[in-house]
Amino acid sequence: MNRAFAPTPPDPNAGGLVRVAKYLAMAGGSRSDAIAIAERSETNVHVLEMTKAAVPSGVTTAPDQEALVNARTLTAAFIPQLRGRSAFYELAGSEALTLVPFEHMFGYTTTDASAFVAGEGAAIPVSRMSLGSEVLKPILAAGVVVLSKELLQAMGVRGESFLNRELRRAVAAAVDTKFFAALLDDDAPQIESTGSDGDAVGLDLRSLLAAV
Repeated sequence: MNRAFAPTPPDPNAGGLVRVAKYLAMAGGSRSDAIAIAERSETNVHVLEMTKAAVPSGVTTAPDQEALVNARTLTAAFIPQLRGRSAFYELAGSEALTLVPFEHMFGYTTTDASAFVAGEGAAIPVSRMSLGSEVLKPILAAGVVVLSKELLQAMGVRGESFLNRELRRAVAAAVDTKFFAALLDDDAPQIESTGSDGDAVGLDLRSLLAAV
């Protein structure tokens, strides 16, 4: 029996963060102008409300609950786009990593427990397991791009898509750099690359797997 599967429609919130930044930049720092531009151009309620709630530079007033909901909605739509570009987000999205809330203490093993194969009636060695704890702190990954007002005004859907792709690329690279720096230590094997062509990549992967 043949079955037809409809493609998953794109998330309408996926490029929302870029559009909020675009409206704010086109307004040249004027919040009222940014709101007016967004109201003329925007149909996504989360983008519109986040633009209205954007806090100008230098203001320390905390955003209200509704503003946080809109920000989280747009952020939640942006993060899945990093999968396939970022090793960290690919692992996190596949549940290979245990996700822990920020500012919460979590425990981990510093010395693993050991098991042994013992003969019948033989004594079973006792192993030692050591634990550590830490509070997970958020780490900011951000990028700043300078664009002219004229370019922003002329930018259409394709331009917004281009900026969104570049933002994903930059954030993925920054997050992975920090992730691997925290993951690796002095005991991690160092493998020198043999080149950049397909055969060299294959050799590098073979060396990497041999070291596991």
